[in-house]
Amino acid sequence: GLKPFEERTAGDLSVDSLLHTTCVREEVDPIDAVCDAVVELSREPRGDILVFFAGEREIRDAQDALHKVIDSHRSLAGTQILPLFGRLSMAEQNRVFAPSSHRRIVLATNVAETSVTLDGVRFVVDSGYTKTRLLDTSTGVDVLAVVPTSRASAQQRAGRAGRTAPGKCLRLYPESELARMRASDAPELVRCDLSMYLLQLKALGIDNVARFDYVPPAPPAAHVARALAYLASLQALDPQGRLCSLGEQLAEAPLSPMMARAVLHAAQEGCADEMLTIAAMTSVGTPFLKIEYGA
Repeated sequence: GLKPFEERTAGDLSVDSLLHTTCVREEVDPIDAVCDAVVELSREPRGDILVFFAGEREIRDAQDALHKVIDSHRSLAGTQILPLFGRLSMAEQNRVFAPSSHRRIVLATNVAETSVTLDGVRFVVDSGYTKTRLLDTSTGVDVLAVVPTSRASAQQRAGRAGRTAPGKCLRLYPESELARMRASDAPELVRCDLSMYLLQLKALGIDNVARFDYVPPAPPAAHVARALAYLASLQALDPQGRLCSLGEQLAEAPLSPMMARAVLHAAQEGCADEMLTIAAMTSVGTPFLKIEYGA
């Protein structure tokens, strides 16, 4: 039977020198690659374009670049550019669902992979990247890193073009690289810091966390050992690995063990208010809200 979308790679169009996750050509800027893809797809019959990016910063950069492209290409005259990511207000996010008589270019993170359906989308541009939380083994803390997407995510992104009508997906990387991508995204328990989770298990009375019956796949033993050593350094565990009174206090706080320990210590030193402000500031991606007037 017919597929719901026509899957095309960069080599099928004139944009065959575009960005790829592992084969990036240094002379090609990723934002330029997306702009070239949008210009190419603008020659197709009418339909909205959904472009997947790793994060907000990439979306903002692409938004500025595409405004210049629209001004210089007659085929894109009247095109609207709409960002879509989790930190936008509900009113800003709802703009992508409002009917429009003009072609729209939606610049989205992976929030648009499965959680929303945009009826007017007929074309998808997949940059091949996503942003995910990973454990930095050199520092022992989690970081947000831009990594190649998985095959499962790539298929989900392509499927956005064929939800309500036939469409096309343009992947900005060679087809050969698709087979080399990981099959699916690893669960958070496997790729992130375990100290908070192990602290909660200890608080529930589960002392032997190394033999706990985790839902497969179980976290790596090295990650478990590192998290236990980290909790011990915070004095949450005694030398035998049992939860101590301070550990019980840390487990009750809705914060990471390190931040909870800092707040408790700040209370003892008489600067709890200042530390709580710091904890609040670091609990969000950014404390600043960008407001676009006249949008």
